[in-house]
Amino acid sequence: DIHVTLDVANLQELTTAGHLGGMAAAGIDAVQINLDDSAHNYQADLNALLNTGVTTVDASGHTVTLLENDLSNIRAGGVHVDTIDVGGSGVNASVSINETQAATLIHDGLHFAAADHITLDATHGTHLSNSLKELAKLGVDAVSVAAGGEVSVDLGGLDAGDLGTGAGALHLPQFAAADGSDLTVTLDVANLGELNTAATLGGELKHIGVDNVQINLADGGATGYQDDLNSLFDGDGKLNAELLNDLSAIRQTDGFGIDQGLHVNTIDVGGASVDASVSINEGQAGALINAGLHFAANDNITLHV
Repeated sequence: DIHVTLDVANLQELTTAGHLGGMAAAGIDAVQINLDDSAHNYQADLNALLNTGVTTVDASGHTVTLLENDLSNIRAGGVHVDTIDVGGSGVNASVSINETQAATLIHDGLHFAAADHITLDATHGTHLSNSLKELAKLGVDAVSVAAGGEVSVDLGGLDAGDLGTGAGALHLPQFAAADGSDLTVTLDVANLGELNTAATLGGELKHIGVDNVQINLADGGATGYQDDLNSLFDGDGKLNAELLNDLSAIRQTDGFGIDQGLHVNTIDVGGASVDASVSINEGQAGALINAGLHFAANDNITLHV
């Protein structure tokens, strides 16, 4: 079998492809957006694809962007479309996107070709709206943050097995301040499983610029946060052995007690947007203190004695 890909150069050609019937029957397997123009102004080409502001009504009667509608039409015909190759296969282009554009691309099921260098401009906030896994899947190579600032990002279900060198493997973006100054990057994990992933990836996380890991306990069910907090402890009120192992692996001190790893000391129940109320007993309080953990200031913690 041969795999046939139809390359389109801009939104207009993508719209044409969306209106073509019978592409799959004609042997076309995929459509790829190879952004280009005669001036090779790739940043302008990308902005034109994402920032038209033009909407239409799709087959279901919903108002959608023209890009979203074109993608839907192509996929409805049994043809894959998921890749933007800026300049085409012969060009290793460098372009930037903002967080809104990144969210649009992720929502539309698109990613950049591996050869392109993509920078996410995140200089206007302190928490990224897209997770580390989403940014890796999108093909973002670098995240540019405001000078001297702090930024946090959710792990987002990333697993150590998602990374590697084989086909389809994800690569993590590098975090840096826009002016090259110092930057503090915090990785938020939602549960013990994600903390375990952070422990496995500790060295790689430090390499991409992560300084801290924060446990932002998510509600894993419909009963609130208390059961999620309780899951960190065993039946005797001691911290889960897996949690203690993960903390040790993430912190990575050398033989002289010098910190060579990442900092992890905060549990924020529900994350920054939630003022959660939970309770602990004295044994659990002692276990948390001994492990070097404390709760975020916005949470309401009751100690039962």
